[in-house]
Amino acid sequence: MRKCKYVFGIILIMIIFSLSSCMSLFIPSVIGTWEYKASDEDFLVKIIITEQKGEKFSGDLYQKMGEKELTLKITNGYINSDGWLDFSCSMLIYDQTSDETKNYGLYFSGNLVKDKMYLQVVERLDGAKQATDNMVFNKIYE
Repeated sequence: MRKCKYVFGIILIMIIFSLSSCMSLFIPSVIGTWEYKASDEDFLVKIIITEQKGEKFSGDLYQKMGEKELTLKITNGYINSDGWLDFSCSMLIYDQTSDETKNYGLYFSGNLVKDKMYLQVVERLDGAKQATDNMVFNKIYE
């Protein structure tokens, strides 16, 4: 009886390990260009994912507001098998009023559903929340 419990335990562990390995095969792909356009057409954000290895991904965030353009590196990108994802990008900026260098960051989290990313964006300056917005990005096929 004792051997039976031991063998059953080993079999159960092997089944759980096999299932968890299979789940990682179903990670959705986020590679490509994702775009958000504001209704006034003066504000454009593109998420360009260039590399994905399993659950981890990286790329660039491009933002255009009027004449100003900004490109940031996407770091710590993560997506799971349910399509839940998050990533961040940041840069150092110089604040002339306080004569200090500050860390400006954008933090994205949300869901990938087919050809759309539903994301909440949190803007932070030196860790303090400045603004929050919800955005829907569409996949661009070029």
